[in-house]
Amino acid sequence: MLRDLLKLSQRSFSDKIGCSNRTLGDWELEKSQPNASYLEAMVLTTEVSAHWLLTGEGPMFLKDQKAGEQPLVYIDVVGQVQAGPNGCFIDDIPPLYRIPCPYGVNEENCFGLEVQGDSGEPRYKTGDVVICVESTQINTGEDCAVILGWGECVLKRWNPISATEVELLSWNKSEYAPIRVQRSEIKRTARVTAHVWGSLLRNMKVAVE
Repeated sequence: MLRDLLKLSQRSFSDKIGCSNRTLGDWELEKSQPNASYLEAMVLTTEVSAHWLLTGEGPMFLKDQKAGEQPLVYIDVVGQVQAGPNGCFIDDIPPLYRIPCPYGVNEENCFGLEVQGDSGEPRYKTGDVVICVESTQINTGEDCAVILGWGECVLKRWNPISATEVELLSWNKSEYAPIRVQRSEIKRTARVTAHVWGSLLRNMKVAVE
């Protein structure tokens, strides 16, 4: 879509971003995905929005975004998470990898969690990454990562029951029943602010040195 809009041939576009014509052809046939370096090359040479490339949402070009926004920055994916039981522990461990941060997300205050299992379907699939910002104020119906007192982190939809109790809902309701916990059992909460498809991130992960 980007190449067609710019009215460039495959050869011209591949030369512009430094890949082979065959590699570009494979991307367009959905046989493979561009890695982070090619994503950055597209942003720098065409001023396309990295967020639009990753999600298909928002303004397509940087000129249509707010002035002063960074075109491509990275955030840490700090662990894996499930929407069912047996989540993960994300304190005091090195990040798994880094990914390009979607436009409009403040990378200084956010972190990524990689979704595992089918308990988040149909909303979230294995390999997707949810980008979260830690917050003590989660509204009813919002998607959130909840770290329970014993260290387990689960991806849920927030549903307060009372002043002392919260129901944590899965999206795959036929397989995973809601979890009820006391607010006193919750260690930390983080609001989901963005969602990036795992299929787009397959080759865009950057190793943490």
